[in-house]
Amino acid sequence: RETPQGPLTVARLGEGSFVGTFSSLLFQDIARSATVTAEGDMRLGLLDTQRLAGEFRTLSNDFRNALVSLDRRLRMVTDRAVEWFLKKPPLALPKGCEVLIPAGSSSAGAYVMEEGEAYVIGQSENTALPLVVLKKDDIFGNIPLIDMGHERRNAMIVAPKGIKANKLDPREFEKTYNQLSGTFTSMIYCICTSIALTTRLAYLFRKGK
Repeated sequence: RETPQGPLTVARLGEGSFVGTFSSLLFQDIARSATVTAEGDMRLGLLDTQRLAGEFRTLSNDFRNALVSLDRRLRMVTDRAVEWFLKKPPLALPKGCEVLIPAGSSSAGAYVMEEGEAYVIGQSENTALPLVVLKKDDIFGNIPLIDMGHERRNAMIVAPKGIKANKLDPREFEKTYNQLSGTFTSMIYCICTSIALTTRLAYLFRKGK
């Protein structure tokens, strides 16, 4: 990421990693949020985006929203990492927020946002740190086979009164996941890992390390 203090390395990608986003399969104008630079000789495989876009279109609206929501979440946790590297204060939460899903909950369901905003709140040294702002079509909760290292294990979800979110059917979600191509499941694993590692980096910057 480019910052006022110069380029900041937020990730190093190795063999098996993916460069790009699920949002690119929508074939819309999407601004890149970071620069990727090769370190020495390397080989890249070019994905067949037409084939992947075709598979993407066969997915349910909820599952497509889930994949694009992962893109937005990675962008936002990268934003937090840059902000805390620059010593900026955490996001301010609106007054009157209530806990929707507590950290460590064993019974949390999976949801998609319909109206309003919710917040993913991480914990670092007993300090609550807003990581992500969830908006329409974003997913949150205990999502089968998708582990971002956030809720429900290491973060909670809070929101002001009046938001609207629909509950997802975990069986349908898992059924769709199991029908995905190996490329898609590998991409999901890669972006979830990136979200978890970038969050850890943000925490380190917040601690001043």
